[in-house]
Amino acid sequence: MPDEQVTDDVPVILILVESSNQRTDEYGGSFENRSRFVLELIKELITVAGEAKVGIKLSPSIAIHNMFEPNPLELYNYLITELNKLPIAYFHLMQPLFPLDELPHYPKNVLTSFGHLTEKNIIVNGGYNRETAEAELQATQRNLYLLVACFWPIPICPEGLN
Repeated sequence: MPDEQVTDDVPVILILVESSNQRTDEYGGSFENRSRFVLELIKELITVAGEAKVGIKLSPSIAIHNMFEPNPLELYNYLITELNKLPIAYFHLMQPLFPLDELPHYPKNVLTSFGHLTEKNIIVNGGYNRETAEAELQATQRNLYLLVACFWPIPICPEGLN
């Protein structure tokens, strides 16, 4: 199943984020225009792979490579609302992986900020342990919480989940 990772796909981020997008054509300026490339890309992936076989990973609270978005709530509200109209399989939303003290306008909890915008499947990751993931899963009854990142750097992590 194709999964477009807008989170760390630098060419896509360059177009989506205002601080790096200096375009003056239909892909620059407003958040609607900057979202256009992502929407067109996902539509094309759906054409190739089929309906409900494409997912998208977004990181509304992560600024990478010194690319900052002045209005992340506005941008991602629009983008998720528009993506929700397409026959995608799921949204994969990444929680902040670092303190947002210097970016107070970034959403502290992406599920709270954006989860209500869709009825599609949502995968959430970043900053969860077994207890916090299970607590949120019980509260929402519709999301999947990813704990995979903890397996990579710490070999004993799987034991801690038991």
